[in-house]
Amino acid sequence: MPGDAATRILAEVAANWSLVDASLTRLSDEDLERTTPAGWPAKEMLSHLAFWAEAVEGYVTLAIRLKPLPEGWQFGSGYVPDVDKPWPHFEEHNAREAAWGRAHTPGEVRERLRLAYAGLQQFLATVTNDEATTNEQYFHDVAGHYREHAAELDGLR
Repeated sequence: MPGDAATRILAEVAANWSLVDASLTRLSDEDLERTTPAGWPAKEMLSHLAFWAEAVEGYVTLAIRLKPLPEGWQFGSGYVPDVDKPWPHFEEHNAREAAWGRAHTPGEVRERLRLAYAGLQQFLATVTNDEATTNEQYFHDVAGHYREHAAELDGLR
């Protein structure tokens, strides 16, 4: 059972996700084909959000728990990390995930993002109080990522 710090993380992520989810519900598929006021095509930005939500399990497993990823683990875009190479620069990930979003329908992008969030919530339920406390800033940044991009989606109104 998670302790206070782990429970706060779950609540913060859920609260910030609700902002994105409200936009996903409100925005049409045509809206998701538009560019946000920040200059990022909405589908590409949502694919980016999905990737970084999916990355939490990998990061916590490898860097915090110091364990290998489960056999066959991969991102929703099909990307599989190469354990023999260093983690690519974030811009490389963002570009690859944006390309994935461009190549998929708004419905597919929505579905991937919703699955990524569901997986994130399920995984965060395994985070211990010690992990949450020791890595508080990391988990706060994970939650903040949703809040940051929710504001961009709001600009599509």
